[in-house]
Amino acid sequence: MPKQIGIVVHHDDVESHRHGDITLLTFSPGQSLAAMQHVVGGLVECVSLYDSWVYGQQPSSDFIADAWCNEEGLLHRLPPNGRAREIFELHAGWAPFQIPVGNVIIAGMDPESGDTSGVDVHTLDRLFSRYSFHESLRTLFIETEQRLAKEAA
Repeated sequence: MPKQIGIVVHHDDVESHRHGDITLLTFSPGQSLAAMQHVVGGLVECVSLYDSWVYGQQPSSDFIADAWCNEEGLLHRLPPNGRAREIFELHAGWAPFQIPVGNVIIAGMDPESGDTSGVDVHTLDRLFSRYSFHESLRTLFIETEQRLAKEAA
């Protein structure tokens, strides 16, 4: 089975007051936990993302993906993650005062097994189409998919 692709939303650069970069994470099936723990720097906690979700209400639409962050990020005083905050407000029903910290990984979920899986380009589009970097991230994603398919063949 080919490697899977997750999306890493890096924490903010506090000194320059800039959102962190968006990169891709590749992992082998069955190895997602170790890969995610390495990227977030510790134990992971899941936040489910939906098409739309208003604070204080139940999700009103379809599941998109899971976001994984450091479970003890606040205790370890990890830097804030403004871009993840925007995503969580729109897709996880977080209140404006809730701020995720540290790196956040967006990954899929296999509906049959419940296992973590990679995301697809449709998921990327649903989460990032409003950002100016969307097209370059989409291109990188497709190139990475093609490279992984060749490696698996």
